[in-house]
Amino acid sequence: MKLARDTWLVFQRQLLLMARTPVWIAVGIIQPVFYLLLFAPLLKSALAPMGAKTYAETYQIYVPGLLAVLVIFGGLFTGFSLLGELRAGIIERSRVTPVSRLALLLGRALREVVALLLQAVIITVLALPFGLRVQPGDLVLAYLLMALLALMTSSVSYGLALLVRNDSALAPVVNTVAQPIALLSGVLLPLALAPEWLRSIARWNPFYWAVQGMRALFSGDGGSSTVGEPGDRGGADRTGRGLVGPAVRRPGPLTDPPADSTTAAGPRPGATGRGPAARAPGRRQRSAST
Repeated sequence: MKLARDTWLVFQRQLLLMARTPVWIAVGIIQPVFYLLLFAPLLKSALAPMGAKTYAETYQIYVPGLLAVLVIFGGLFTGFSLLGELRAGIIERSRVTPVSRLALLLGRALREVVALLLQAVIITVLALPFGLRVQPGDLVLAYLLMALLALMTSSVSYGLALLVRNDSALAPVVNTVAQPIALLSGVLLPLALAPEWLRSIARWNPFYWAVQGMRALFSGDGGSSTVGEPGDRGGADRTGRGLVGPAVRRPGPLTDPPADSTTAAGPRPGATGRGPAARAPGRRQRSAST
């Protein structure tokens, strides 16, 4: 219960900070909009072998991949904001409060989830004039799947930021991780067009199954087995928890106050000992008098 309350408090504060600088939402959505307007129309002939005969069918295949790109790169680059707060001393000041350390990161990760979902809604609305049609129930499930992916990528990014703690080192690490993940997910072009050896490698990528599930939902095939595959392949989520957990618990310049002040600073003035050592002098005096 305390973790949920602390997470909600941190999440509220992060939402307030995001509302004060809405330009970051606009900046994060510019590049996906460019891909949506300038790149997607070129895919009609490329996706014809997969049965995409109209622009509507083309956008049903391309928009879920574009949302996955938004999650992969938008989520994995959120660690830079944490580095800025570390340099400013915000994290260290927060760590001396009773707020849970896990809540400090979880609340920030949820803020990133909300920002990415807002950008996804804008991209979906912009794709409607081009013929995109999706059932509301399937769209909600796709957004839920996207939110889980955003939470995972944000957690991994925060874990990497706490391990690296350097802007110049974090950028190449994130790029090295994000690019092969995106390419092996089939976000721009479905991997059904790829050779068998590349599809075999992609099956080990949890984002590949997430993109397949989102495409099935956008196509109205919510009962497809690919929709449940990302949940069955939770290794990446466990990897994210493994990265973030030790990093959050790592002691820093400011450590938590000791849980027991008596143990840390000795007995309080005027305290009477009740252990065996305190009773030993009394026993010796009684034995001497006898």
